[in-house]
This record gives sequence, C-alpha cells and structure tokens, in this order.
Amino acid sequence: MAFFLELAAAITVHFSHDISYANGRGSPKWPGGHYTSGSRKEFLKMQYVFFSPTAFTGGPLAIHQAALEICKQGGIAKIFYFSPKVGSNRIRYDASRVWIKRKWYQPSPGKSLDSYLASFNLNRVEEVNGESVFVVPETSIDIARTLVNGGAKHVYIWWLSVDNVNLSKVRVLETHLSLLQCGHLCQSHYAADFLRGLGIKNIHMLTDFTDIEGDLPDPNASRKHDIAYLPSKAKGSEKVISSLKTQYSVIPLVGMSRAEIENTLKQTKVFIDFGHHPGKDRIPREAALCGCLPLVRKEGAARFFLDVPLPDDFFIETSQFLDPAGVNAVVSEFVENHPAKLSELQAYVEGIREEKNNFSQQIKMLMNATL
Repeated sequence: MAFFLELAAAITVHFSHDISYANGRGSPKWPGGHYTSGSRKEFLKMQYVFFSPTAFTGGPLAIHQAALEICKQGGIAKIFYFSPKVGSNRIRYDASRVWIKRKWYQPSPGKSLDSYLASFNLNRVEEVNGESVFVVPETSIDIARTLVNGGAKHVYIWWLSVDNVNLSKVRVLETHLSLLQCGHLCQSHYAADFLRGLGIKNIHMLTDFTDIEGDLPDPNASRKHDIAYLPSKAKGSEKVISSLKTQYSVIPLVGMSRAEIENTLKQTKVFIDFGHHPGKDRIPREAALCGCLPLVRKEGAARFFLDVPLPDDFFIETSQFLDPAGVNAVVSEFVENHPAKLSELQAYVEGIREEKNNFSQQIKMLMNATL
C-alpha cells in the first residue's frame, strides 16, 4: 500500500491553457516543451488509459482484455504499467486539456512485464488529453483520487475485487467523497452490492471472460489425476488435503505456466477452490471448461448466484472445513461420479461460453457512455 501512496503522490497538478505549434507544423507542443507525434485531431481523440500492474493475475488479464476489445471496436486504449520499480514516475497533469508526461519505467516482456500480458501488444501511455477516460484498478484508489482532485472528468475505478482493498480506508471521508465523484466498473455483482452499500450509484458492470487455449478434451475421457488445488489459496486446508491424499492423487497447481495449469485441469476430475473469492474468480470457470468439476468455497462473490451460478452441491461452506472427513466424503462423491456430475454443469459452461460476447457488449456500452 505504501507504494501506491508514493505513486499517487508523484502525480503533480499544473494548470496551463497554452498549446503551441513548432515551425507552424501539425505537431502540438504541450506545456513543458515535449513534442507529440501525429496530428492534433488524432491527439485530441478520446483515449482510454488503463493503469495495470506488470504481473500476471486475473486482474491485469481483465485489464488487457478490456483495452484490446476497445481497440477492436475502433477506440484508442493504452496501458500505464506500474510496479515497485516505477516509484520515480513523474506524472504531470494539466486540468485544462490534461496532458501527462513522465519519466517512466518501461517493463520488458518476460522480465518485469509478464510475457503473456506483453503478447497483447498494447500501446503504453505517453501523453493523453483532458477528455481521456482513466480506468484505475480498485487496489489503486489513491491514484484515482489524485486524478479527480486534479480535475480529470472521466475517472473510473474498476472493482476487479472487493476484499483485496483496504476496506477501512475506503470509508474514510476523503476517500469516500472521491469515490462518489468517480464512475465505477464492477467485475462482479459482489462488488456492485458493496458499492451500493456505500451509497454509490454510478455503477456499470464490466466483467471479464474466460477462454482456454488449445482443444478441449472429451469430458468423458479417462483422467490422470483425481484432485487439483491452488496452494496459494489453500492456507488452513492442510488437514483436508492430507486426508484426501490418503485416498486420491492430489495435484497442487504451483510453479506452472498458464498453459500447464490448463493442461493439468484437462486431465483432472475435481478442482477444489479454497479461496475467499474477492471477485468472480477465473479458475473455477477454467476448470469447468476443461471438464474438471469445480468445488467452490462459498465466500465472497461465490455467495452471489449471478457471479458463480453453480448447482448448490458444488459449494462447500467454510464451516465444513472443520470436518476433514466430511469434506472428504463430499469430494469422493464428485471423484467417483465425475461423468454424472459433469452433466449438471451444462448451463454453467454455456454461460461461460457467452462471457466474451457479453464482455464485448459491456465495452460497447462503456464507450457509448463516455462519448
């Protein structure tokens, strides 16, 4: 959190109304003496500026999906990457036509910038005009507040999670007032419900979509593994895991690439999600597309049917984990009856396959709303 405060503090506000042209040519010279490329008309066209971390998680993936979809629909979308190494960024903000100029850290594909995110090949932000739409992830509310205070007219916070935010800070008057001046995009109905509880009304759904690389397996084909899980989300489940290992092959999804995780899910009968679902998590959806049964801990977004529309018996209440033998019995039913249980997921899987079209429509609505 200290880093985000530092980055937000680096955003400085300046007021100037002058735009001069060098040698009578069409490249405007913005305050501060930096020349831009391209025509003034192109430069002043609406742009969408997404702030994104450089590491690969569900949030940055959604950010890149959104920026790419805007470009596909004829808009201009760029990414401002930030990471701990970016603390020296100097963002200058002119409230008249807003321009941004910075000395900034350019992450390298496969190193500081995740190679999969780099494969989207999106432009990185250099300078933007005052009518740009800024989209800031919920974990960087300080940046959104600074932009609002500087005079930005179109600032959206994209709530890719709820519980990953310092919720006590959200309710501080200064922050709460800033939130009321922003637009809000929600990846989950869980997030929308949270925002309504804060009295926020400018709420729009912008979810994400799940896709799987390569061919999908025959759902009825034999599978190599019984159970998979994410250790990063499984702290506190040690007794349950130990109990399951006495009877089944249990595969931790750790130290794997995205493709390797998908390949493992395609060969596994059951995926247990021990996470708290701060947003609408991807991996249960990815598991279902791979023919792997998702057993989901019923917390956070998983308590909202619109976010996780699984049949009731695919959920495990947190209190059930106090009884490892009981959880073992639930999992056993799914492992031993994989084909029958898979047939219960038909509606869930069909909904996942519609996500990309829904996402495209949501992007279209966002673009229409910000014209």
